[in-house]
Amino acid sequence: MLLSGEKMELKVNKRNIGDDELKNDRAAKAGRALDFLWESPWVKASVARADYKTAEALSSVAEKLAAECDVVVVLAAGNMAKTLRAVLDAVPGDENGCQVKVFGDTLSTADYDAAFTALKGKRIGLITVSDGRESLELRGALAIMKKFVVSEMGPVGSFGRIYAVCSKDSEVIVNDAVQSEYQVIPLEEGVTGLYAANSSAVILPLMIKGADISAYLEGFYDAVSSPAWDTNAWEYGAALYDMRSAGKVTAFSVWHREFETAVKWMAAFGQGKEPDRWARMPEDGEAAEKADYQVLVSVENPGEDLMTPLFEGCNSDGSLNLLLNEESRRRFYGDEEKPGVEIVLGEADASSVGQLAAFVQISEGIAEFFSGDENDN
Repeated sequence: MLLSGEKMELKVNKRNIGDDELKNDRAAKAGRALDFLWESPWVKASVARADYKTAEALSSVAEKLAAECDVVVVLAAGNMAKTLRAVLDAVPGDENGCQVKVFGDTLSTADYDAAFTALKGKRIGLITVSDGRESLELRGALAIMKKFVVSEMGPVGSFGRIYAVCSKDSEVIVNDAVQSEYQVIPLEEGVTGLYAANSSAVILPLMIKGADISAYLEGFYDAVSSPAWDTNAWEYGAALYDMRSAGKVTAFSVWHREFETAVKWMAAFGQGKEPDRWARMPEDGEAAEKADYQVLVSVENPGEDLMTPLFEGCNSDGSLNLLLNEESRRRFYGDEEKPGVEIVLGEADASSVGQLAAFVQISEGIAEFFSGDENDN
């Protein structure tokens, strides 16, 4: 058990990772990494509860869009799109409320046609998100989608339903907002795409979809402030560094569909320099099993269940959720030779997702610090 606490529902279980594999200086280096991370803007925002103040400041915008729109399209690309999808897909919202869809990291005509078909006849809102200079895909998405929204809603109907959340390095979005007269919400200083889970870029669409933003941010805070970081919670980040620095393949796998984009986000931290991958189980089981290191994301109590008739191999109580957890752990812990980690969420709710988001960002920050520290020495 790596991470748990009085308020924590997130648990991290090791498979074939022993203390003998950790170098003597790892704890001291992890301490330096944590000291460095505690100065990062997103950690400071959580500790000082500045992210709560961000939510309060954005509540009027969120309430307006939720009330006036059937669907709000969030335009984003690259790592920011991965973070947005990871959180928005995993955190439940109001099923009868405004839908929030992430779009923008594509140049495919088929993707745009499908989006236009889904949006036809709907009351549409638009938010463009960027943490820096806009990519070609995002520039195109802003021009194309804004034209579509105005053509569908009319100039009067679309007015007040178009916003942007962007950093000071944005160029195209800010200029477009000035010309088209819509509000730009500043992205917090120093926030980047993969480390944006408690920023305004994520908080605003979460509130629009009716998510419990207080529970989400409280869960994020619980993970950030956990005393386990001073004992052994840092081991997961160190293990990620070990695998990547050795050029070994890490597979981030999940059996729960609502967390598929979460493992894609987790794999994105190492992509570009290490051979990390993601796997939707069981169809991607071979890819996960061939990896040198596996990270399994599980949910103890996923929520809505399906009671099954009797069939060979079924759960004794007839629960599909229990069968999924039994089978995922049988396959994961059956491979005793390879190292791995199971990250277990207590519930598929806002608080647990907030804890997962903070745990991932801190752990990846530790791995990144280890990599930079190695390069400096």
